[in-house]
Amino acid sequence: MAEIVNAHSSEPADLADRRHGGLGLTVGTYGWTGEFLDRDLEQRFRQAAWLETVERVRAIQMGVYLFVGWIVLDFLILGPTVRFAVIGALRIATLAVARIPFLFFSDPRKHTALHVSLGIVQVYVFGVFLLLVQAGGFGAADHAVSAAVITITFYFGVPNRLIYNAALSIACGVAFTAVIAFYPDMSLISAMQIFMLLMVANVVGFQAMRVTNSLRRNQFLTIEHQKELNEQLTQEISVRQEAQRVTRVTEESFQSIFVAAPLPLALIDPATYRIVQANRAALDLFGLNG
Repeated sequence: MAEIVNAHSSEPADLADRRHGGLGLTVGTYGWTGEFLDRDLEQRFRQAAWLETVERVRAIQMGVYLFVGWIVLDFLILGPTVRFAVIGALRIATLAVARIPFLFFSDPRKHTALHVSLGIVQVYVFGVFLLLVQAGGFGAADHAVSAAVITITFYFGVPNRLIYNAALSIACGVAFTAVIAFYPDMSLISAMQIFMLLMVANVVGFQAMRVTNSLRRNQFLTIEHQKELNEQLTQEISVRQEAQRVTRVTEESFQSIFVAAPLPLALIDPATYRIVQANRAALDLFGLNG
């Protein structure tokens, strides 16, 4: 009995070890992007969130349609020119380029290829936007606002890894500033202000998504912990049910042997000397009817 008590008394410590160590939940679990530092744990999270990632990729197709539909404004601004024809053709081609990530939906193990393909789409979209900026039509301030909107959209709308989104967004901001700097009457101070605006958009998007990444992974850990507890509880219930079954079979076997024994057997209460139970042979010996 002492061993049984000790086994149960050590269970909370073992459970705590599993909860905090079984999933790699240690100090410094999250990196600076909000992702797990443990690669295996991060891989498990990505596989668990794969369907959500796929649906988010499908959802950004609406943004692609809006991007292509912007061709109407391009025509109103540029008119029937060669620049409009080139930019319009590139916008329409976005429909095909944006389908590249769909090639990797079937296998969660291809998450790296999916992220790379999303990066290609992002670079392509911003490249077409830069051509429109270079072509002119809108003012520098209007283009700066559009660039900031695209940057925020990259962070909040595209389900790419945060490190990829940050690198692409910063590179796009630098490229946009370089293009806008050649606008007529664009001073160095104005160009720097536009660049700072885009960097602020990057900081806001990065911080928001970093916190979101940590919260989503913390929720994942909570769910995994709950699964472990449920599995442990199910296992304990199965063990107890098996123990009860064995006990019941043992009692039934003992009862059968006790009753059918050829020798007189009786269970007597030592305090009152009363017969608690007697078998058939004992009843016959004492002349009693069972």
